[in-house]
Amino acid sequence: MGKSIDELEKEIETARRNFIAWKRHFEKLSRDRQQLEEERARSKPRGRKGGRKPALTPEQIEQAKELVYSHSLEKIAHKFKVSVRTLERYNIRAPQSVCNL
Repeated sequence: MGKSIDELEKEIETARRNFIAWKRHFEKLSRDRQQLEEERARSKPRGRKGGRKPALTPEQIEQAKELVYSHSLEKIAHKFKVSVRTLERYNIRAPQSVCNL
């Protein structure tokens, strides 16, 4: 037939414990996010920026753009110790051949 009062009370207690666990989890995430935002706010006045340093300097980008006419992307990537995909992100691509018919 139906569930007994004891079974219902156990289910309610389990649901309550799960709710409390999830609530604590989300409270911790909220605190962590707030701490991260505070740390970022403190670091900005000191002149610090987040993120990675660029893989190539502006001078290296110009060199790579010149080399692309005489070397393969793989060789250029090896020279600058980056991947071909990184060169492509900097819009350094092999020149397209133009065919005038």
